[in-house]
Amino acid sequence: MVADGPPPAPTGPFREHAPDDETGRLASPEEGAPRRAAREPPLLRPEMAQRMARVLDAIGEGVVVRDQWGRRVLQSARARALIESGAGAEAAEVAEAVEDVLDRAAQGLPAERTVASAPPLGRVVSVRGERLGGPAGTLGVVAVLEDVTEQRRLEASRRELVSTMSHELKSPVGALALLAETVALEGEPAIAQHLADRIHTEALRLSRIIDDLLDLSRVESQEAQTTEVLAFAAVVAEALERVRSAVAARRIALEVRSTAPGALVLGDRRQLVSAVYNLLENAVKYSDPAAPVVVEVSEDAGALEVRVIDRGIGIPRGEQARIFERFYRASHDRARQTPGSGLGLSIARHVARNHGGQVLVSSEEGVGSTFTLRLPASDPRGS
Repeated sequence: MVADGPPPAPTGPFREHAPDDETGRLASPEEGAPRRAAREPPLLRPEMAQRMARVLDAIGEGVVVRDQWGRRVLQSARARALIESGAGAEAAEVAEAVEDVLDRAAQGLPAERTVASAPPLGRVVSVRGERLGGPAGTLGVVAVLEDVTEQRRLEASRRELVSTMSHELKSPVGALALLAETVALEGEPAIAQHLADRIHTEALRLSRIIDDLLDLSRVESQEAQTTEVLAFAAVVAEALERVRSAVAARRIALEVRSTAPGALVLGDRRQLVSAVYNLLENAVKYSDPAAPVVVEVSEDAGALEVRVIDRGIGIPRGEQARIFERFYRASHDRARQTPGSGLGLSIARHVARNHGGQVLVSSEEGVGSTFTLRLPASDPRGS
């Protein structure tokens, strides 16, 4: 017995070849897809897409969504900004990466790309894609865009820090091991005493590197930072006292000038003394023996300043932007040979930032340098 009425529409894998029009002609997959796409409801209806876009914009996520027919149904403001904010070639590269990731995700392939732009922008954009599945099969694909510039910079900085620390610690540790072996075999008391003095010197060097690392860690994390109103002159005086032995050893002529004897500063005493001390020590180390180092303390327009002026080797202009980096040493031969942890200026900069201030540098190679620690003054009426 033959049932009345039209035959049921094909389902499953034969759905692609369902009758395409009233004539009953079967459409090929290539012919049928655009027509079916026009008839199919989108993955996200316009009102839902708008709501989702507002949510994504509120949390700052870069998202692009295509439905199963390849129609772009959602693009957040953050995604648009990451695609369009670069210069011509870079913007085109990010847009191409998004399309490629969406295409690969739709095919079930690994979908991830990174686009790194050249300086001066130096931006790094990560694009990841995922296929959206459901009970009825693939519903569409999504691409997530993320600006990972800062993350990559921190990763590179961490790798450089570990590498530099390993190098800096290896030198004194290796020297200690060699000197200890030599002392054990040395029968002459005078030579043994000399080697023991060398061991003591290298041990102090190693201890100083470790102390500076701990100081930098505390300053960067603002660990146990206490805030109190301090006499700025007392902070500078304590730093000067700490550097006296180095001044005497190098016969440096230290001159202190102050026009702000009663100035007050709000901050952490230990950190502020450390910042001034590191600027002083830097000037003493890189000055010629018996050369003058001038310390000027002043107050102007609600700001306190300590200027440390030396007549030392100076810093090449092209390297002045990097001298506050951890372990950085200028390329000058004497700078490379001068002992120290290479962390002092970095510590000074972080202390200044913790207190709402800054450290400035003005230098000329072969003439000398001026480092200025600038901090907000504390109003005595508010203390």
